[in-house]
Amino acid sequence: MKKRPAVFAICQPNALGDVVSCLPMACAIKRELPGSTVYFIGRPYSRPLIETSIWIDHYLDAEEMLAHPSMLVEQGIEVFLNPYLQAKFGNAARRGGVPIRVGKLHPKTFAWANRFVVQNTGRVQRHRALLNLHYLRPLGIRSEHSLDTVGTMLGLKRRATLLPGLRAQLDPSRFNLVLHPKSNGSGREWPAQYFDRLVALLPPERVKVFVTGRPSEREKLLAEQALLGRSDITDLTGQLDLAQLIAFYQAADGLVSSGTGPLHIAAGLGIHALGLFPGRDRITAARWHPLGPKGESLSLRTVCRPSPGNCPRKYTDEACACMVGIQPQEVAQRVLRWLA
Repeated sequence: MKKRPAVFAICQPNALGDVVSCLPMACAIKRELPGSTVYFIGRPYSRPLIETSIWIDHYLDAEEMLAHPSMLVEQGIEVFLNPYLQAKFGNAARRGGVPIRVGKLHPKTFAWANRFVVQNTGRVQRHRALLNLHYLRPLGIRSEHSLDTVGTMLGLKRRATLLPGLRAQLDPSRFNLVLHPKSNGSGREWPAQYFDRLVALLPPERVKVFVTGRPSEREKLLAEQALLGRSDITDLTGQLDLAQLIAFYQAADGLVSSGTGPLHIAAGLGIHALGLFPGRDRITAARWHPLGPKGESLSLRTVCRPSPGNCPRKYTDEACACMVGIQPQEVAQRVLRWLA
């Protein structure tokens, strides 16, 4: 491919953290090929996040693209980037006539890709955003960046205005700390009761605590009798759409969460963000460290293999030894450093 401005499409219809990990690709394209146009193919629930990035020009609905592949060429898309093994989207790009289609060198991609990236993502302890950037290599676009540099390449600047009622909840005289205890089943979670203990370890005169989460996650917290209903915690679970969640995080001072989308959003916005991670392949801190100048991670083990006393092979909401082993006192020490 000649190095000239072009029209690109990045396909990532998965969870919010996956979306964040792909945004540096758009930044790299824009910086190296000024004048290029970048489409992002996603799902409606992630659209507010996608459109927050200054590097994304247009959003395309993933299901609409599958139903009408010709829309890609109608939009003038010349390059289709598919940084995960999502064959149905790659096949749609081929049927739609996109001339350059980049995928991982794998038997599953031979049917639709015509540019390939050689990559082993199994037990390679490399950040997901760095792995995604490699998909620019066949196009002659610089693909090697440091993790610190990638943390500046998200561009989460087109934020909605925070509603006055939510802004009034923030206390300018205290550190406004957000806890996001659940992951919508997408990650291994720190026990909700540990978040309760964390709150007890923080000085209430210096820290105001908020809890966020989806309506379904609120139901889980109520069932577990954790965090909600306490006078020293402001409950925002089930009350914020994604646009207002992003705006609220920007106005807050810090967040603690397991490895889930809101963690990556908070870090990308530049506030303190601490992620708690297990040691399992593909979901370690090395793979999903929150990107941003104040992003931090904490793990009990760097690497963990499934066995009695360690992580279960499949996560189904049961206790995970890697997460249970992270003590509230350790997390509290990190937050107290932020206060200093």
